[in-house]
Amino acid sequence: MKYPCLCIYLDEENNLCFAKVTRAGESPKLVIDVTTDELKACSPAELRERLGGTVIGLLTVWNKHIASEWSAGKPSDGT
Repeated sequence: MKYPCLCIYLDEENNLCFAKVTRAGESPKLVIDVTTDELKACSPAELRERLGGTVIGLLTVWNKHIASEWSAGKPSDGT
């Protein structure tokens, strides 16, 4: 696994949380949380777009060196 990595979980209040883990053995640091009410207010299609966009957006910010390849549709060499 490469770091930083994204941790997605439900907290005690069932909010959907996105957290960053910078190094192995480090505790996740909350980046974004989406409340249950916010989740319920969206259609399934809106949720897919919003949550997928959040995941790709965070990974793109943290991995700028490969993000341009994603947007250009270039295959990655796995490094």
